[in-house]
Amino acid sequence: MTEGFLKIKRKEAERMDLIQQVANQIPVSDDPLVVAVSTGVDSMVLLHVLLQLKVPIVVAHVNHRLRPQSDQEAAWLTEFCAAHQIPLVIKTWEHPPSHGIETAAREFRYQFFASVMKKYQSSVLLTAHHQNDLVETIFMKLTRGGWWNNLIGIQPVRSFAGGKLVRPLLGCSKASLLAWATTHHVTWFEDETNQDSTILRNWFRRQLNDQWRKKFPQLGKHIQAYSEQLATVEATLAAYLTQVTSQLRLGQHFSLVKWRQLDGAVQRSWLQMSWQTAGIRDVSWDQLKQIQQQLMTTTKSNGTLMLAHGWQIKWSYEEFWWQKVDKTLKTTGVKAGDVVELEKQYFVQPIGQVTWQTKPTTDHLLARFELRADQLPLIRRPWQAGDRIRLAQGGHQKVRRILIDQKVPVDLRPQQMVVVTKDQEVLWVEGRKVASLPPVADGIELYLYQQGEEHT
Repeated sequence: MTEGFLKIKRKEAERMDLIQQVANQIPVSDDPLVVAVSTGVDSMVLLHVLLQLKVPIVVAHVNHRLRPQSDQEAAWLTEFCAAHQIPLVIKTWEHPPSHGIETAAREFRYQFFASVMKKYQSSVLLTAHHQNDLVETIFMKLTRGGWWNNLIGIQPVRSFAGGKLVRPLLGCSKASLLAWATTHHVTWFEDETNQDSTILRNWFRRQLNDQWRKKFPQLGKHIQAYSEQLATVEATLAAYLTQVTSQLRLGQHFSLVKWRQLDGAVQRSWLQMSWQTAGIRDVSWDQLKQIQQQLMTTTKSNGTLMLAHGWQIKWSYEEFWWQKVDKTLKTTGVKAGDVVELEKQYFVQPIGQVTWQTKPTTDHLLARFELRADQLPLIRRPWQAGDRIRLAQGGHQKVRRILIDQKVPVDLRPQQMVVVTKDQEVLWVEGRKVASLPPVADGIELYLYQQGEEHT
């Protein structure tokens, strides 16, 4: 009788331990918590624990229809939720792709979960990821390569859909969840595809269960501890690198001079963090080091380094930045041959509004020209190779040289506009330099004014 009593007490203690662990992980909220339930043992244990805690919940279930029993599981869950008076939202995956199913299914699920959160005004999504999932994820990432902070793996809490995604079972092993489910008579469904070793995660799971965990029973706890330590290091480093960013920032660009003064390890860490934040993917550690070396040693005033997925690393004189090039976009701006309308305002970088007039005004005069009638109308267009401007001391200067001398970034040069006569004589490199033309007998006077700057 004493042995039976102790067994009952142990079971009760185990039950309360898991309930308390989940209670400590979930945020206190009057709004319902959205719970992702697949009907597998992990999510069904989580659902039973939440029922014990009597917190408001909404169950979200995806019927992928990739297995014959998917409809049966959805029907059973419908009955279960009705019996326990739990709101349930089911989404059926009608059109799965022919390849890349695992990734597509995950994207479909989380888009659905986000929509359920929005519908029920919930700020929390709960999933039943556990310690074994964390270990498998880290081992898979080790084989794929990538950044060091990818080895943090699954985190207990992260931002999601304007709220949080919380994984309250992450500290629990699969074995402990199975034991809890068996002891407390939890009904669940087994997904037979979990036995398919052609699926990479299943292969890792089998290898870890058959080999590693038998040899190293504390493997899960140790890897989880490493994951938490790495997350702490990442947060500390991110705070420091945020300060570095503020020191390097030059508007939308960064100071190449100041970056070159940083310690090499800080340079690499800052590039890695900045690129991850920008969404630049598929850059290897070796590529990062090569880019670091090129940025440190280049003697060119301007340059571009190509990355994957249309990303470019660019530098111009003392600045550098990265940008994604959309090959579907065409150069915008005024088309070649657009006639300059007199007395109309034009916006010109970097000086603002300008206007061409036939009579003097009180605005700030930028230039005055005398032109022959056959040189009109004036035309505003992007500059072209071979364009040059007449100088006051005689001779000409190429527009390209003006842009270089004024350190206009290479990627901005194609946007530079010029105003030319009908016979293509350059009068003005907009915002940068005015031509000096000889006087014309009985010529037509034109005035170029900067608006809002009164001439005194």
